[in-house]
Amino acid sequence: MYFAPVEFKNECQVKRVEHRIEEDIQNEFFWSPFVNGEDIQVRVEEGKATLTGTVDSLREFKAATENACEGGAAIVNNRLIVQ
Repeated sequence: MYFAPVEFKNECQVKRVEHRIEEDIQNEFFWSPFVNGEDIQVRVEEGKATLTGTVDSLREFKAATENACEGGAAIVNNRLIVQ
């Protein structure tokens, strides 16, 4: 008896091209009332987003992490500095 391999895909886990995820995260920052994305750099490698730069508050720090998740990052490494 032969069983054909079955592949299950979760839409949340479908990988997108890394630059597209970066663009989507930047778009999330642009529309967020809590994040000033001009001072944040985004790098995505293998679905993992790394945020660097500066933010003005802990609230902005947390919102940037949420925005990165909403932009498609599987993992967020938040290295932002709160000034």
